[in-house]
Amino acid sequence: MLIYNEDSDFRFYLVEAGTMTAEKLNINVDGLKGSQVDLYLVCANGMKANYPSLVLDSYTDGFDANLGMDQKCFNGEIGEWGYRRAANIQALESHGIDSNAYLLKRARENGFAVGMSIRMGDHHGFYRKKSLFMSKFYLEHPELRLKTTPPSQTFNYVHAEVRDLIVRAATEIMCRYDTDYVELDWLRHLPYFEPGEGAQHRHFLTEMVEAIREKADYLEKVRNHKIHLYAVVPSRYDLAVFNGVDGAEWADRKLVDMLILAPTYLRDCTIDANSWKKHLADPDFPVGVRIENPYQAYPGAPEQGGTMPEMKKTIEHIVFYTRGAAWSVYHRGAKHIEIFNYHRTRNDPAGAPLFADCSSKESLLGKERWFMISYNDLDMPYNLHCTGWRQPGVFEKYIAESLADGSYPYQLPRPVKPGTEEKFVFPSGPVPEKGARLQVCFTGVPRDARVTLNGAEGVFNGSGWDFPATVALTGDAEVVVTDPGQEAYYVTEAVLKVMFPA
Repeated sequence: MLIYNEDSDFRFYLVEAGTMTAEKLNINVDGLKGSQVDLYLVCANGMKANYPSLVLDSYTDGFDANLGMDQKCFNGEIGEWGYRRAANIQALESHGIDSNAYLLKRARENGFAVGMSIRMGDHHGFYRKKSLFMSKFYLEHPELRLKTTPPSQTFNYVHAEVRDLIVRAATEIMCRYDTDYVELDWLRHLPYFEPGEGAQHRHFLTEMVEAIREKADYLEKVRNHKIHLYAVVPSRYDLAVFNGVDGAEWADRKLVDMLILAPTYLRDCTIDANSWKKHLADPDFPVGVRIENPYQAYPGAPEQGGTMPEMKKTIEHIVFYTRGAAWSVYHRGAKHIEIFNYHRTRNDPAGAPLFADCSSKESLLGKERWFMISYNDLDMPYNLHCTGWRQPGVFEKYIAESLADGSYPYQLPRPVKPGTEEKFVFPSGPVPEKGARLQVCFTGVPRDARVTLNGAEGVFNGSGWDFPATVALTGDAEVVVTDPGQEAYYVTEAVLKVMFPA
């Protein structure tokens, strides 16, 4: 199954403030016509709702389009995008249009199965002291927040008031929108408990899933159809338990029908469904993987791509990299893929191959795919991850200190000393196609360095190292770089391309 997740906000940014119409919503679905997408998920909430909620604050609460961008309802945050979102929601609602219901209807008309995606702990913008994303309940109850996770001091789920609010919100969304699928997204966002307390408090989140499952079971009887409940959980089992998100128990108790393994924000090609399945009572329980659109070689790397031309975030490159990510996770046991944050790619005709090719291993055969070395953004402490994105120098200091004491957990950046060799592992999986051409590109490796792949020596072509088509890959590619012995260098980016004759 290939799943597409429609963001709760992006649809409102596509046109000028106050000009949104039902017809202008169509691009959010119609961009997937002719694709191999099976399930179209619509997200309705962050900490606030994009519909007139009786449980959560709505983005239009207290909003007046005539008052401009500086309004009380924005909690002191002045910005074009917040105004545009509220104005366009209000424009639709003035004509009796609920954007979520409209997109579900349009998706059904286009032949997609449909579902709702519910964010269980969204805190976009919470690195600010006040943000338009923050609800009135949040602002009025600092005693319900985490105390040791600055700068994002979000709700602490040990408090029953917090858990009850989220369960009631999920219940409202399920009751308001009649769909066959419901996704509980626990990766928007971690953490739910104070650092180190997740494992001991995981029963709290399990109780929430139990309550939502009970409501889904009731709605199944009322509506006379199955409701498939999916849960998005951290990419590794140990990280899930650490954060109190015990997807294994949920699966074993049949509280959910699928687990979708996910990073925080950045694409991770090494997510291993087979590793997760070892912790499940049923080895055939459905496990999927979320593929994120943003990618980054290492913490603090340039967000819009690095110095290597292949790292630039063009639609063509996004297609190549996503094919690679899909190939990689399929070969690590994933049966399903969720495409996340690909809204601009979906609306560009050049991105169409992505939504056709990534539906299976078979559909990826013979298609150019790229594999970059990146990192798991769930590995590092949450405070470091959140602070590093917002404060210059934090990641640089972390990298320098952890490289110095040998604790740095990621492949890049990598210093290479004179006369030494370093091994880089690319998450390529096997390459079964005959005649595939392999090329490795690095930033920082001198052209006179010796570069080998599975023992075969590459030939530098001006931008990277080419390898003969006879080099067989039966698993992840291991590339060894040998310093020519003159001076040290610093490797910051690495890409493996699997290409085919035109």
